[in-house]
Amino acid sequence: MDFVRDCNTISFSLTTGRRNVENIIVALPKDIMIFILNKLDLVSFHNFSKVCLSWQWIALAAKNKIPWIFSLFNSKLFRLELPPEVYETKCCGSNWGWLIMEGINQGNNFLLNPMTRVLIGLPPKATLPSLNHIDKAILLSPPLDNKIGSLVATNDCVVMVIYSSLESDSLGLGCLAFCRLRDEKWTAIENNHSWFEDIIFYNGVVYAINFKFDIVLVEFDPNPKGTRCHIAPPAREFDSRALKDIYLVESLGELLVVLRCRLFLNQSGTFKIFKLDTKGRCWIKVEDLGDQMIFISKTSTGFSRSALDYHGFRRNSIYFYLNESKCDKLGEFHLEDDSISSFDLDYWHSLPFLSIWFTSTSRL
Repeated sequence: MDFVRDCNTISFSLTTGRRNVENIIVALPKDIMIFILNKLDLVSFHNFSKVCLSWQWIALAAKNKIPWIFSLFNSKLFRLELPPEVYETKCCGSNWGWLIMEGINQGNNFLLNPMTRVLIGLPPKATLPSLNHIDKAILLSPPLDNKIGSLVATNDCVVMVIYSSLESDSLGLGCLAFCRLRDEKWTAIENNHSWFEDIIFYNGVVYAINFKFDIVLVEFDPNPKGTRCHIAPPAREFDSRALKDIYLVESLGELLVVLRCRLFLNQSGTFKIFKLDTKGRCWIKVEDLGDQMIFISKTSTGFSRSALDYHGFRRNSIYFYLNESKCDKLGEFHLEDDSISSFDLDYWHSLPFLSIWFTSTSRL
């Protein structure tokens, strides 16, 4: 049997014992093909996407309905069955075993536990100060799950977001807001240090950092506000023209800032790491992470792990997505020689995936 494949049709010639049948055309609607893709294992899914460009686009459409999770602990890939509410949403944060989801069209926001499929509603985007979108979100602590399966919203179970205001008369970038579970609306954080790049819950306190490396302490009560900590910025060891991405990461009890610099968006760039010195009120350059490795992403809370616990990963390295919007490779930056290599995850790396790091309370 010889195949010629194009778009969502299959044209083939079939040789039987009695005669040849030429140019049989089988047209499959896209929804049927996606239904078939749902039945394929990972290897078959990969092969399907490699047939032609049209089939690759169908695979990309289907992958939104076929979420996968790759376990760093045992290098296995699992398929997740998620509730229908996740469609037409995007993930804007991940920590404590939960995903923070933002509605694209209707503006419905919620927490999602992808392992248990439990959803917890959050205030809609319309209750934020202005028309906007959420850039990044963190959960300060997980909802408590009691023995009968219900969820308890404690006072410290807070969702913190960095959002962008796109009003015609003003441009607010990197503004802060928060909500407690069961709140009906978001509460804005008053501050004079906007355009925040990242936020982190560290030592029981929320810190935010802006593009000037100003560290701001976020207070919730009695009046929500941000207070500058007056920490001297790190020594300038990068091209002033470079595009800079800033990430806050906790590693072995210390607060780190990871700086990614590149002249162009499609470049891998280079990385610098600095450690917060609270006594000297400054940032100290980190030359070696020891056995630790750091994982960063625009949509997930950064974290560190010991390479001794994960086979195939390298100590003293930073793992990041080479392309934040469409991930086809996982970058591996080595601090010892400032080199970058791509981390091969077999069939997983061949298709674009949303760049989300997910840490669960249990290992897959």
